[in-house]
Amino acid sequence: MTPTSFAHTLDQLALAKTHTAERLAPALKAAVARTRALTPGSVGDQAVDDLCFGLAQFGAAALDGGDPQAVEDALFAARADSPLDESTFRLAWLALVDQLARTGDKPPFGGTGGAEPWAMSARGRPWPFVDFDDQVAQVAARFGEGLHVVLVRGPGRSSFLAAVRRRLLAAHGPEALVPPVTSAARDDLKGPLTTTLSRANFPDEIKKALPQLSFGEDRVGLLGRAGDAAPVAYLLDDAHIQARSSILGLPLFVEPAPNRRALLVLAGPAGPEDDSALVELLADARDRGILSEITLPALDETRAAALLTAAFGPEAASLAGALTAASADPDPATAWRLAHAWLGDISEGSKPAADAAARLAAGFDLEAALPAHAGARNLLARLALEGDTYFHGFAAGALIGKGEDDIEDLLFDDEYELDGTAVGGCEGAVPTGNTLWAELPDGLHPAFAWADARVAAGLRATLDDEQRKATAGTLRDSLMNGYQPERFYLVADRCWRLDRASAQPRMVEQMILGTQNAQRIEAGFRRMLPVLNAKEPFRLALARLYGSAMEVGQLAAATGQIQLADQAFQAGAAAAQRLGRMAPAGEALARLGEMRLALSLPQPALAAFDLAEKLLAQSGQTRSQARVTLLRAEVAIVQGDLDLALKLLREGMEVLRGLGDKAHLSLGGLRLGRLLYERGDNGAAMLAFEEAVRDADASRDPRPAAAARMARAFVLGESGDLEGSMGLLNAAAQAFQAAGMPAHIVEVAAAGLQRRHGEHKLAEARLRKMAEAFKQAKAAVQWADAWHEVGRCLVDQARFTEAGPILTETLEIRKRARDRFALIRTHEDLAACIRGQGEVGGAFLELSRARRFAERLGLARHLGRIDAELAYLASRVDGVSDQDVNALKVQAEGEVDELEAIWARPPQAPVQSQQVH
Repeated sequence: MTPTSFAHTLDQLALAKTHTAERLAPALKAAVARTRALTPGSVGDQAVDDLCFGLAQFGAAALDGGDPQAVEDALFAARADSPLDESTFRLAWLALVDQLARTGDKPPFGGTGGAEPWAMSARGRPWPFVDFDDQVAQVAARFGEGLHVVLVRGPGRSSFLAAVRRRLLAAHGPEALVPPVTSAARDDLKGPLTTTLSRANFPDEIKKALPQLSFGEDRVGLLGRAGDAAPVAYLLDDAHIQARSSILGLPLFVEPAPNRRALLVLAGPAGPEDDSALVELLADARDRGILSEITLPALDETRAAALLTAAFGPEAASLAGALTAASADPDPATAWRLAHAWLGDISEGSKPAADAAARLAAGFDLEAALPAHAGARNLLARLALEGDTYFHGFAAGALIGKGEDDIEDLLFDDEYELDGTAVGGCEGAVPTGNTLWAELPDGLHPAFAWADARVAAGLRATLDDEQRKATAGTLRDSLMNGYQPERFYLVADRCWRLDRASAQPRMVEQMILGTQNAQRIEAGFRRMLPVLNAKEPFRLALARLYGSAMEVGQLAAATGQIQLADQAFQAGAAAAQRLGRMAPAGEALARLGEMRLALSLPQPALAAFDLAEKLLAQSGQTRSQARVTLLRAEVAIVQGDLDLALKLLREGMEVLRGLGDKAHLSLGGLRLGRLLYERGDNGAAMLAFEEAVRDADASRDPRPAAAARMARAFVLGESGDLEGSMGLLNAAAQAFQAAGMPAHIVEVAAAGLQRRHGEHKLAEARLRKMAEAFKQAKAAVQWADAWHEVGRCLVDQARFTEAGPILTETLEIRKRARDRFALIRTHEDLAACIRGQGEVGGAFLELSRARRFAERLGLARHLGRIDAELAYLASRVDGVSDQDVNALKVQAEGEVDELEAIWARPPQAPVQSQQVH
């Protein structure tokens, strides 16, 4: 193989239309220098030659705006055994274009993502790669042989994926349908998959639609479909940490198809206990006989000898024992990285140094790499928890309350002082020239590379357990806040590890799923729904249908789309039952009953609850059964049996209290408080609300925390304590925000308080806006609440003619919802409106309807107030009208009794409607 000279490379790069050799020379020098700095010295010349080869052959097109990924692919297809790893190539390319930027010649990045994320997301095959059992060839041989899933565990699995890809490119050429190794936590897949999909043999209509595909799962599914015409492979790293694109896309990729030739290679966690999102995929592949599992070996003397032989030749194998001892670490993956670092340290040319054995025996001199300052050393040790390769400047700043500029000075400025003492620089641990750049929502941020893995490992060993736990949590939170969902895949594996090492774990997986996109969540459900029509649906599809159905159901319930929620929970229950999973099926049926309850269909709701309880009892789900008991209490309220409702609430809460389920205990408590308040037992009601708030806070779940405060705020507002109510609403809004839920309901309540403060017009404008939003979302109950408050604003402004139709409209929604408490208030407000128009007989009739509801429910608190107003109106009716108040009272009671009889009359079934209801 003839070496590619610097001059020849320069000439070939200068063929780019937008660049000259004169300006390219310093840029190419920068790329070469970066390659040498990041490559072991014994193979530095070869790595530089491979870089020059790739740039000479394919670099000009990338400089003209093409995708540098194509340069990388062609290079490794031609030189699969190159010691130049993928990460180094990408950083060299960045060094080249950054140098060009100084003269105004920086080319556009031709991929669909950013240059910095492309560089930082590289999965590379290190030098020297040792494939002990020829497993790379075994995996690569599966390419084109039907549908197959390979799971890889053990140390070095990311490198293994990179090696498999190189083998596939070498065997099938750079045009093979094999995208770059991708993090399963990555959601936006335009960058990794667009170029590959553009080469697939799709019909013209699909090719035209490719640029418009919004969701990554559609691209993953299309990649699998491309396997019906030509072999494809998809290599996913950290496959247990899956973004929505993987969760929803992989079932489409591996769906049974007679002609599909699709290879899915997954790098999983060390052990199955951390499989998480992989569980269903692996179980399905195992059931279908398409799963192979590989466990990569830990470092021992046999493997160390193979590593030394691959690097220097057979004679170096005698150093295996010393290399194994020098590289010892509790983490098998770190041990391999230490061994690779030692290879670079003991090499002289293509052979080990004469004193290699002595160097290994002496061990790594961590002291020589560190500054003298104790505080700086401790900071570096804590930062080493982030990883063996690099750490982020902003994360370092979070540990000591400093900015990124201070961190950079601390690392590289000999005169920088920490705690009044000069640090002296950290060049030995963190070399100046190896800084990376992370592209985050607010711009580029520095990520500082360790000199090698031995520095990071040695520093970590100096930390005690308490420091590890506290630091891990801080680093995790800093990275999560800094990257946000769009770029979070770049540090998902780090955050996952840090989370498990922290004192207080968080839901890292939820961060990976990103913000809730209602359209996407519903689309995912619709995409999987047809699986229920299959005679023998494959297991993974059913599992993903269950997950997507429960998610869309919960989202639809939160936004008032009751019928969508009903459909989703039915589908979820059906999917779980076909999987033979009684507890999840019971949970779905419980939610189905809840949605039917929201449609004010108590008998269908009870039917769902009956079946849910049977399934939950079969699987011993006592906690879920108690939650169903709380829902049965809600049915009793809809049916007007408050005594039964109170009994059921107390029974369910007693079980939940024994189980320590504070979140659901709080939800039961707030409902108990509301019932006690409506019945006039204010003291007991306030105690129940206070306990509900305490339980919600103890649960550390923002959802019950918001609900409990909303319920208590309502009662305080009704009682005239506007200041106390507003404080609770503000706290509720913060809790809604923390839960990632819309706070529109809080906005309505706050506007209602504004009305009570006398700001009627301002409150009216806010409420009309919210009512319209709820109407567009078909959120019937929320719309009725907002619209009712609009009517109250108009009554307060004596705009009775406008208020009447609004309150009448609200009344119809209250009837459909069977919300007797709200009906009482609406009839009272409508009575005030009619009275304002001078129709005392009509006002008496409305109040009589309110009284009949209150009487049937046994609401003594309401009766006293209503009776006083009725007595006053009765005297006015006798004086100004020939109407008979007794006849009006009988009419009102008859109407309410007839409505109650209709509500109690079976049969009842869900009704589809396009109206707000």
